[in-house]
Amino acid sequence: MAKLAEVKQRREDERLKREAVKQMEEEAAKQQMKKTETTATFGDNKKDEKKKKKKDGKSKIAKLDKISVKKMKPAQLKEALKERGLDIQGNAKALTERLLAYEKER
Repeated sequence: MAKLAEVKQRREDERLKREAVKQMEEEAAKQQMKKTETTATFGDNKKDEKKKKKKDGKSKIAKLDKISVKKMKPAQLKEALKERGLDIQGNAKALTERLLAYEKER
């Protein structure tokens, strides 16, 4: 009988634990909904955050040397130009010249 009581107690503990986890998940979901609602009502905040990210992103871009730029393929050149906010139109030679000119000014 003692063993039966132990098993019942373990089952009851597990049930309580599951209920507590479920309740915590519901609370987290409610908080997430509140965040989403406040963010949706203040759409201007998102624009401000994007501007901040763009400003921060410029300082985080690694400087490229002439040799590594010349070794890049056109797809890589376009990606590097996009990161720097430059035009990505043109052939490989034009892209290389544009990126080298930008890096020289930095």
